[in-house]
Amino acid sequence: MKNRSNIQFIFTVIFCIISISLAIYIGNDNNYEENLVIINTPESSLIQASQIEYEEEVDRVFGNLDLYVNLSVGTAEAHPDAIEVNMTITFNNGTIKNYTQTTDTNDVWNWEYVPYKDAPLGVQTFNITAFTGTNYYYSDNYEFNILDSYPNIGITLQTTEIYRNNTLNWILTPSDAEDSLADLTWSSGIYRASNNQLLSGTLNSLLNRTYEFEDTFENVGGYYVEATVEDKEGNSTSVKAYFTVKNNIPEIVYYNLEFSDSEITDPDQNELLRDSGTIDIEVNATDIEKALAPDLKLKIIAYGPDDTIINLDLLD
Repeated sequence: MKNRSNIQFIFTVIFCIISISLAIYIGNDNNYEENLVIINTPESSLIQASQIEYEEEVDRVFGNLDLYVNLSVGTAEAHPDAIEVNMTITFNNGTIKNYTQTTDTNDVWNWEYVPYKDAPLGVQTFNITAFTGTNYYYSDNYEFNILDSYPNIGITLQTTEIYRNNTLNWILTPSDAEDSLADLTWSSGIYRASNNQLLSGTLNSLLNRTYEFEDTFENVGGYYVEATVEDKEGNSTSVKAYFTVKNNIPEIVYYNLEFSDSEITDPDQNELLRDSGTIDIEVNATDIEKALAPDLKLKIIAYGPDDTIINLDLLD
């Protein structure tokens, strides 16, 4: 009786072990079947290069990869049923970033990737994955180049017309999207527009600049301020601001008219007797550029009845 009980106990244990094993196997098998439904086998067909457009060189901060993927009907590998398209960028420092789009325009998908100011420079790669809800479609890897943005510099001129014996003022405003002001170098100078010749003594690195065009400054005409800024990577930008140096207009500081017949005629009317009257004209004129010994000429014009002109010629 005791042996029979032992045998029944052994069979019971064996049955339980078999049942548990079957349950584990069946459970694992069910999980495996479920995973097959969720994870789809990648398709061998590729999104073609003819369906992809992008900028191959992109500046930090200001540039834009501007990637377009055309999956519309009629393209090499059409997938108008795509519900999600992903761009994966692999940077040359090992960083990987994914950018997913869930909306399109007529089956054309677009990414406007703008590299941040510390994005790694040089050649990077990206690829595209399109998901239709049941299948994935991939592209090859494509390369684009992230470039260092060039620095900027502005010139603010006080005026675009400057006369001799006056001082020109201008201000420089250098900047860089990636580097601080301490990492930039700059300079500015004045150049003659006709031959691009630098005016001696005008080139330096001050931000607030002045230059006096003395009364002895000989060459009036067109000039420009040129400013150049350079960042720590060696990229440089130059800009120009044009202005004109002008000659001052001579001034008549005093004049007096004396009519010879004023004792006979009405002195308030400045009248003359015909054939005998004379006018004494006294004029005092000056020129700021007197140090240049200007050859001043005095021209006097009288207007007769009906605005007729009587030219009294040039007087030294």
